[in-house]
Amino acid sequence: MSITLCFASLCGCGTKKLESVTETEAVAETKQETVTEAPTETPVPTETPAPIKVTEQAEESEIFVEPVANISDDFIRGMDASAVLSLENSGVTYYNYEGEEQDVFQTLAESGVNYIRLRVWNDPYDENGNGYGGGNNDLATAVTLGARASKYGMKVCIDFHYSDFWADPKRQHAPKAWEGMTVEEKCDALSAYTKESLTTHNSELLGAYGNLVNRTLAFIAKYRDGILPEGKTEEEIAGKIDVLYKNVGKKIEEGEIRSALEEIFEFVRFGNQYFDKKQPWKTRTEDEKACEDTLYQCVQIIGNAAVLLAPFLPFSSEKVLQWLAITKEWEPKTVEGGRKLPEISILFNRLDKGVIEEEKERLRSQSKGNGITTSV
Repeated sequence: MSITLCFASLCGCGTKKLESVTETEAVAETKQETVTEAPTETPVPTETPAPIKVTEQAEESEIFVEPVANISDDFIRGMDASAVLSLENSGVTYYNYEGEEQDVFQTLAESGVNYIRLRVWNDPYDENGNGYGGGNNDLATAVTLGARASKYGMKVCIDFHYSDFWADPKRQHAPKAWEGMTVEEKCDALSAYTKESLTTHNSELLGAYGNLVNRTLAFIAKYRDGILPEGKTEEEIAGKIDVLYKNVGKKIEEGEIRSALEEIFEFVRFGNQYFDKKQPWKTRTEDEKACEDTLYQCVQIIGNAAVLLAPFLPFSSEKVLQWLAITKEWEPKTVEGGRKLPEISILFNRLDKGVIEEEKERLRSQSKGNGITTSV
């Protein structure tokens, strides 16, 4: 289904496009058949088919999808791209409409797709590490594909199957790691798995990125009446920003997600250290110009960090981009000064353990009420 949807998305969008044709030459092999013969029959020789020639030229596809007029920008135009990474690992290459090699997610975004669905299986591998197929969609795969989709402005829908392979109303097989567990144990395992999946790097986000955003913008709101400072980006900071876009973009495309995140957070840590070193809480009364310059540099760091983190934190990044009135195109940004910030809020809220326990208890109650005794 993923391939079909992807193909339809690439070929539609209002104009006829060119369909790429593989450059391989398929040669049919002679197949020797064993025939049980009656004594009076003569064996029929097997003919060898002529080699099949596959053209190396692009051919116009017969598939054409008429665009639907007057669709609003917030209408969900989504597709499942769960198999993309598995296909690429097996040698598949994607091209844009001009025949140039291009990230398929960029092509999809340019074609009007705004939502990507990614399924997640707990452990889709056998004891020898061989994938079950269907995309081998574990959490790491979803993170990699989700980052690539978000880089081009698409939102991501994560579909947890809570199984090691396909799950649907007729097939509800618990993951291998949950075999033999009671219903209550499975509830706990499900809660832990979901929490771990959704809170990766949570402490880093709260302690570094969230802190930099909150302390800088709250300072501006309190002591400058919300007016963004004016200035010029320091050469060192501008240089770091330019390098980051190149390095992080490349790492995302190559699936080096942890390395990409670490490079971004190194930049965020630099921002916090810069804020502490310049001490704007002191220069506010001692050197107003120095205070304004410090805040200006920190705002530039925050704005570009928000763009760089958009593939990983689309919703919080969108909030910051709106506050600073910048777009999410993958390129260095300059946050203009002199504009008043809208009302801001805490970027991240810590997870309340009480809420988590409440949700776990609700899950247990629903399981008992539905008479579920063998799986969750």
